[in-house]
Amino acid sequence: MIIPPVIWISEPIHQDAYDLLSAQTEVLGPGPIPPEREADITAIIARNHPINAALVGRLPKLQVVGKHGAGLDNIDTEILQNRGVQIFRAQGANAGSVADMAVALALMLLRAPDLLDRNIRAGDSVSTSLRVGYEISERRIGILGMGAIGQAVASRLIGGFGATVVAFDPGLPEGDWPKNILRHNELATLLGETDLLFLHLPLLPTTRNLSRRQSWHSFAAAHVS
Repeated sequence: MIIPPVIWISEPIHQDAYDLLSAQTEVLGPGPIPPEREADITAIIARNHPINAALVGRLPKLQVVGKHGAGLDNIDTEILQNRGVQIFRAQGANAGSVADMAVALALMLLRAPDLLDRNIRAGDSVSTSLRVGYEISERRIGILGMGAIGQAVASRLIGGFGATVVAFDPGLPEGDWPKNILRHNELATLLGETDLLFLHLPLLPTTRNLSRRQSWHSFAAAHVS
């Protein structure tokens, strides 16, 4: 008798993915792990749930952790690597959706339709500052992090709005750099020439409080696009 792998899903995933997994494995969750099943779990699919030493220590058969997303901020990768647990992530799978939202938020900053709507509904006069908006092409655009999401944002800004985009990412090889995006090699220079800044970086010790650092050379070695 072949015993199927046991996968714990920490948070809800798409029903199609759940059905696919259920056809070949035993799926636990979404929700807390039943304590009596901790010794059976061989794989985890997590979104935002922390995968830390305390959890991993309770799962003796754990072999694989899959991140339902791109960032590994909530996963203690060192603990998993020391245990020989493989780590997979859905890099680029939702890049388009995140890029759309980033551009939408940028438009909110430049045009403030939410504040205008609130004033109009309340019958208040609209201040002069709210009457003045900017086109994206008028702003100097900077992007930190040129992974799948950063490149998707740049593509939308350039192709859809005619913007000029400059970016900074020492972890991306020159041969992989998009041809229509200007590259800055110094973070301070980029920040000094940017009106609208997009951040598309993983949260790592090397990227936390990034603007306070004199350089970003250490980030290149630990970069996760």
